[in-house]
Amino acid sequence: MRKRKRRFNIKQAVVGVIAEYNPFHTGHRYHLDEARRLADADQVLVVMSGPFTQRGDPALFSPRARAEMALLSGADMVFELPALYAVNDADRFATGGVNLLTSLGCTHISFGCEDLNQSLFQRAVALITEPEPSFQQNLRSALSAGRSYPFALGNALAAALGTNALALPNNILALSYLNAIHQYKSPLIPIPIRRSGSYHSLTTAPGVLPSAAALRRAVLTGNWPGIQMMTEPAVMRIIERELQRGLVHFPGSLDMALRTMLLTADPCVFNALPNVSEGLDRLILKYREHAVSRDELLGMMKSKRYTHARLSRLLTHFMLGITAEMMVERPRYARLLGFKQRATEHIRFVKRSGFSIIEKAARYDREDPEHILDMRAYDLWAMGVREPFGYGWRQSPLVDPTD
Repeated sequence: MRKRKRRFNIKQAVVGVIAEYNPFHTGHRYHLDEARRLADADQVLVVMSGPFTQRGDPALFSPRARAEMALLSGADMVFELPALYAVNDADRFATGGVNLLTSLGCTHISFGCEDLNQSLFQRAVALITEPEPSFQQNLRSALSAGRSYPFALGNALAAALGTNALALPNNILALSYLNAIHQYKSPLIPIPIRRSGSYHSLTTAPGVLPSAAALRRAVLTGNWPGIQMMTEPAVMRIIERELQRGLVHFPGSLDMALRTMLLTADPCVFNALPNVSEGLDRLILKYREHAVSRDELLGMMKSKRYTHARLSRLLTHFMLGITAEMMVERPRYARLLGFKQRATEHIRFVKRSGFSIIEKAARYDREDPEHILDMRAYDLWAMGVREPFGYGWRQSPLVDPTD
């Protein structure tokens, strides 16, 4: 009697989360648990930024260590968001994440936001998709006055909607996710979860969900009581292990490399960078010989028009060799960072759908420019922790990590 093949249950719910986990804290655990509960999900799938974050900074810990934190804290599988999307503005970050979750077979997407008023978000998406004349005028006026695009957009939305609630950090990303779902006609069902506390808060207190910024400061200053307050024991042990191994990316670790690259680069290189309009290339040339650190250079360049995040991303694009021509609409693959055995069947289902999943970098197309870029990001991150080149090529997925 011939054995029947086991078929994947396409009706199972898989909730997707787009994250950075820089690093993972108890607020992230709460989000994963709530996402699973509210979506009644069989699996929780995380798409996470790689060696560099959306603001252009090197992540404190490696993608592998951060994936391990997530897998020990509620995630069933963790994939990496390619650098072209991970190190980019909110819209492109969201576009890459939403399209990747869709390609990976998710049925839902969960995200944190300060406001759960879905009608407000729907009206905002409609304005961005089909802008009214007054909305366009307000947007153009703010840009003409030398304000940044995020500020101009927030100002125009506030005037049209009668509230500035969408200017809050998590609401901005939530709006970008919903806009990407609408734009690409993704079947993802949104599951918003209220984000309490300040996104940038550096304070810690018992019973209050922490911020990643507060946890980063605790790690960098050796504040172990603070680390213990903001993480679960399994995550705290990973932090301690990575510190002992010297695999923590301290601020300023790449300053000398950046300065050397800036001083030796041909001026035409800066003009080819993404989003380098309005004379930004000339601004880099003006200050590149005067700043002795990344932070000092950013301080010299920052203005009402050029936000710190935009300039930081620009410098990382320069170091990685990202050009405007490299920008593609959606990811062509996903790098698997780790998974639990119960997620194996879903991963097989995605592979059967034809979407590429990279388990070992060396087995994927070595001439794919997007893949080469991701490996370059690993090498640049490794330089900051004094690891040899080839760091990304040596990585393999975590399977059922145990504390």
